[in-house]
Amino acid sequence: EALDEQDDLINEFAKVADELQQILSSLEASTFVKRFKAASRKQTEIAKRLNGTLGSSFGLAKHRIEQQLRDVAEETAVEQEEQSRFIYDIQSDLEAYFQRKQESLFENVLLQMKDASVVSNIKSIGESTRTNLNGRSIAASEFWADTLDRWAEELVAAAEESGKGDQKEGQEKDGLPPEIVLQ
Repeated sequence: EALDEQDDLINEFAKVADELQQILSSLEASTFVKRFKAASRKQTEIAKRLNGTLGSSFGLAKHRIEQQLRDVAEETAVEQEEQSRFIYDIQSDLEAYFQRKQESLFENVLLQMKDASVVSNIKSIGESTRTNLNGRSIAASEFWADTLDRWAEELVAAAEESGKGDQKEGQEKDGLPPEIVLQ
């Protein structure tokens, strides 16, 4: 009788472990979504800041630009280098996660990132800013903001799939029975 009870307990804990794994998978996917969204917001912020300087520096040679605008350009270039490292970290983590999970949604985003050379392209925006190609930098930042946001949305589907697991729509997951918890 004790062995039967122990087998029942082990089966219940196995079910809980499966549920926890599904929750963990959902959290991992949502973490990537949040990181992509943060990178997208940062690109939008950079584009807005550069847009504010456009009127007073458009078309001028680098040596004719006021020091304040040169400082903004340098600050933006440094930020884009930091962003390229941040996105490289996302890409590396996504690759490691895909190696573990082998889910096609993650592979799709990862391949898109590699094909688009997102890391080097983000870094090159900073170089464009240093040479007063702010119009080009704004357009590129906005493009990458949209692209990063799109990748995040693609991963939302992965997070939702991971969170559902075997659960049918509208059906709540059962918790552990009180007697199991007591035992």
